[in-house]
Amino acid sequence: VAGVLKAGMDVNCGSYLQKHTKSALQQKKVSESDIDRALLNLFSVRIRLGLFNGDPTKLPYGNISPKDVCSPAHQALALDAARNGIVLLKNNLKLLPLSKSSSSLAVIGPNANAARTLLGNYAGPPCKTVTPLDALRGYVKNAVYHQGCDVVACSNADINQA
Repeated sequence: VAGVLKAGMDVNCGSYLQKHTKSALQQKKVSESDIDRALLNLFSVRIRLGLFNGDPTKLPYGNISPKDVCSPAHQALALDAARNGIVLLKNNLKLLPLSKSSSSLAVIGPNANAARTLLGNYAGPPCKTVTPLDALRGYVKNAVYHQGCDVVACSNADINQA
């Protein structure tokens, strides 16, 4: 808790901080000022968005509907943001980008075709989902999929079939 709060993390999408911050404070691993800074950052954004100004439907973004979010302009903006947000950490063997002339591709892994998993736990219902498998099948005609493992921790790898 102390390490992440002191490093600047202000929000936790799970329950870890909720469960352990009080103990870290009692053990003097984190100070009240560390917690205050995180809360100030968290609530400052919410205040600037007007989330404490009464009826949310009367706020500038209070009536956004799926038809607004799923408009062609917003879909294009989301695609552009996704493309610009990708970071390739290593490509030592120069395997990427894939050649458009690739005749086949094996896509192996439990999350390659798991749209719900790829959304995470901090998303509303998407306008449409495109899994890595969907995208690769649109790029390489013969993209063959196998789950390989049942989960990322891989307790039942079926390597022979993959």
